[in-house]
Amino acid sequence: MLMYQQYYPQQPFQQYPQPSPFQQPPILPQQFKQATQSQNPEILIDQKQKKILPPLNHVLVIDGAYLQIGMNQANQQGNQFFPLEKDGNFQVFIHFLEKMVGHDFNEIKFVTAEDNETHARHKKFYSELARCKNVKIDQREFKYRSQTCKCKSEIKWKVQAEVDVAIAVYLIDYAQSKRIETITLFAGDRDFIDAITYCKQRLKKPIMILAFEENLAFRIKQSGVQIINVSNYLHMLKKFQKKQEKVPIDNKQIGKIKEQVQQQYQRKANTVMILKHKSWECTLKIIYFKRVY
Repeated sequence: MLMYQQYYPQQPFQQYPQPSPFQQPPILPQQFKQATQSQNPEILIDQKQKKILPPLNHVLVIDGAYLQIGMNQANQQGNQFFPLEKDGNFQVFIHFLEKMVGHDFNEIKFVTAEDNETHARHKKFYSELARCKNVKIDQREFKYRSQTCKCKSEIKWKVQAEVDVAIAVYLIDYAQSKRIETITLFAGDRDFIDAITYCKQRLKKPIMILAFEENLAFRIKQSGVQIINVSNYLHMLKKFQKKQEKVPIDNKQIGKIKEQVQQQYQRKANTVMILKHKSWECTLKIIYFKRVY
C-alpha cells in the first residue's frame, strides 16, 4: 500500500469553476431583438462591437499625379482656365464628375506621392481637398532614380513609389466588398490593366474609367471597360460652376419677401422692385406702390 501511494499519490478533487451570479448568460437572438427595441445600454455596446456599416454604393479612386498633370495640360491648351487650387473648384469638379457618371460618390480615395518640397508647393490644393466631404487622402513617398551620362555626371529625378500598387489594391478590395455597387477609376496608366480585368472578369464588379484622351493607354481602351473622356467636357466646367453658385429660391421665401414689402408700402402705383441677397437676386412686381409713414 505504501509503495502504491508513493508511485500513485492521491490527487485532490478538482472542482470545476461554476458561473458566478454576477456573470450574465449569453444573449440569444430573440433577446437581442427585444433589447434593441427597449434601448438597453448593454445591447448598445454589443451593437458597436458588431459594427453594422452602411452601404457605400459608389466609390471613386483618383490617381493624384495623373489628375494634376492632365488638368495643367488642359489649362495650357484650352482657352478656359480652371485651377483646382482655387477655393471651391475641386468640389465643383467632383460634382461635375458626378453629373457625368450619373450618381454621387459615397467615398473618394485620392492617392498621390509627396515630399516636403512638393507638399509645401501644393499646400492650397490639399487644404481644398480637406474641405471636401468623403475625400480620403493616401499620401505616399517618392523614390529617387539616377543615371550617369557620357560626361560622367549623375542625373537624379523623382518617381512615385507605391502609388500604382496601392490603387490596384484599392480596386480589388472594393470589388470584393458587398457594400459597393460600382467603382470609378480616374487614371489612364496601363499599370492598372491587370487589376481592372481581374475586377471585371473574376469578381464581376463593374468599373468605369475617367481619363484624359491624351494620357490614356491603348491597352485600357481595348479592355472593354466603359471609358469617359473628360477632355471633351472640360469646356463646360465654367458654365457648370455658375449654375452651382446660383441658389434656387423657394416659393416660401418669395412669399415672405412680399409680405415684408407690403407692410412697408401701400397700393398706389405700379412698380418693379429688385431685392438683392448675398447668394441670389430676384425681381418682384408689386402693384400700387406708396410709402407708409
